[in-house]
Amino acid sequence: MYYRTVRYGMSPEEYEELLDEQLGCCAACGSSDPKRKAGFVIDHDHATGLVRGLLCHNCNIGIGLLGDSISGLSHALNYLRRHYDNT
Repeated sequence: MYYRTVRYGMSPEEYEELLDEQLGCCAACGSSDPKRKAGFVIDHDHATGLVRGLLCHNCNIGIGLLGDSISGLSHALNYLRRHYDNT
């Protein structure tokens, strides 16, 4: 945890405060399971470096692989809707 908090300019106390604000859950999916032993991932804007929230490992990976973009997420959502709305 020390490495993560120092890398993003957060103290361990600030990390815990943010996690408390999020009710101990992922800011994206609401899961209380971080999906890794090290806990929730500090999500940040790659352009500004600003912390956005704490995410479970799966949400962090998914958002990152989709380019950290609303457009990428929107295309993926539309794809899934086409397949689930027709069943």
